[in-house]
Amino acid sequence: MSLYVDHAALDEIAAICSTASRTVGEVGETVPLSVDAGDATAVVLGIVALLMANGGDLVAALSSTSNVVEEANAAYRTGNDELAAELTKVWSE
Repeated sequence: MSLYVDHAALDEIAAICSTASRTVGEVGETVPLSVDAGDATAVVLGIVALLMANGGDLVAALSSTSNVVEEANAAYRTGNDELAAELTKVWSE
C-alpha cells in the first residue's frame, strides 16, 4: 500500500494558518479599550469583550493547527526517509 503526501500542499496549509493567526492577532490589537455608547456602553463593552475572547481562541486554534500540520508533514517526510533507508539497506544485502 502506498500513501502519497503532497508536502508542498501541507506546507501551504501550515503557512496559511500561521498567517491567519498573526493577522487576527494584529486586528485584536486595534480594538479600542474604551467605548462611549451612552446608555448602551455596558452592552457594547460586553459584546467587544466576547468578540475579543473568541478572537483569542481563534488565534490559538489557527496557531495550533499550523503547528500540527507542520509536525505531521515532518513526520511523513522523516518516515519516508527512514523507510527508504531501510529498504535500500535490505535490498543491498
